[in-house]
Amino acid sequence: MRGLLLKDYYMAIRYCRSFLFVSLLFIVISMVAESNVFMIIYPVVFCGMMAVTLIGYEERSRWTLYCEAFPYSRAQIVSSKYIFTAIVILGVIVLTAIAQGIRLTVNGTMEVMSFINLIAILFLLGCVAPAMLMPFIFKYGVEKGRMGYYIVIGVACAAGAVLTMQKPDMLFSVSAVWMPLVCLVVGTVIFGISWRMSIRFYENREL
Repeated sequence: MRGLLLKDYYMAIRYCRSFLFVSLLFIVISMVAESNVFMIIYPVVFCGMMAVTLIGYEERSRWTLYCEAFPYSRAQIVSSKYIFTAIVILGVIVLTAIAQGIRLTVNGTMEVMSFINLIAILFLLGCVAPAMLMPFIFKYGVEKGRMGYYIVIGVACAAGAVLTMQKPDMLFSVSAVWMPLVCLVVGTVIFGISWRMSIRFYENREL
């Protein structure tokens, strides 16, 4: 498993630099943009798709076939992608939280509950996007599962367009103390269910 994660890391450094550049650009812009909800959400959703790009490169290089000769189970192969995705999502959330913490502090509008809600919502959205897509990819492959990719991106863009109409401070100002917990639980459950589905699909798939 550790070797698979290292492979994904090296591949990401080589092929996915644009993800980091675009995400950092959006995070910086979100610190100064007037209506920046989409700027806040997009990096998390965008980077949540990084594993799909890696799978695409693996399929084109026939790594999925070569990997059958190594002592890795298909469950481990799938799990490495989900663990990698979780690490990336958490990393982007941390960077976004730092940027928004600076923005709110400088503007004098920092409210602890709103800030916690922001982190929880980002976690939920970051989990949902790859959770919707990864089972398609592991069942049909990147090429055949591309329709699922377009659907997820379309939903994310539509949601972003709607959320852009809202003011960030209003969107994250829900005072219910249970909201962050619900977001964390729902995101984790959805991610976990998707993980199990992907393992089942990939174990039954003919390469």
